[in-house]
Amino acid sequence: MKVKLFNVRLSFPALFESKAVNGEGDPHFSAAFIFPPNHPTVA
Repeated sequence: MKVKLFNVRLSFPALFESKAVNGEGDPHFSAAFIFPPNHPTVA
């Protein structure tokens, strides 16, 4: 799957190496995206 986002900020990226939360559970790839309030995808 490919996703292309414009005018967003990326925080807490785990895109190339999977990580477990607090060393517990299965590791996953993750990231948080910060959209500005006037972004077209924000309702």
